[in-house]
Amino acid sequence: MTDRSSDAVHGTSARPTTPQAPDRNRPGADTDWISRFGTGDPVTLFAHGFSGQIRDTRPFAAGIDGTRALVHLGGHGGRPSPGPGWDYGTIAAQLSQALAATQATRALGVSMSAGGLARLLTQRDPHAT
Repeated sequence: MTDRSSDAVHGTSARPTTPQAPDRNRPGADTDWISRFGTGDPVTLFAHGFSGQIRDTRPFAAGIDGTRALVHLGGHGGRPSPGPGWDYGTIAAQLSQALAATQATRALGVSMSAGGLARLLTQRDPHAT
């Protein structure tokens, strides 16, 4: 007979557990709305355009050094729709969350995401153009 008394102390269990689905709306390494490739600095965030996906930004990320973080915006790549009122302000808010989660110091937005990044920049610095 196997002694399992130490399992409780070490936080393990002999019972199988059901894996939890990732929260598609919470940024971080354990989600599926941000994919990371490479290591080190700089960290660059890549955001796709309207009706796009992460795969649309991979060609832009291919030649970049450091860590590349590619993001699925809400309503794309299996993420739930953000609902009515989806506009540049919504995109800017999602990109702000992604920048915070990845600690990116650079970003590239394709199409509508470029507008979202521009809006985010002007919110942070009204004199930015």
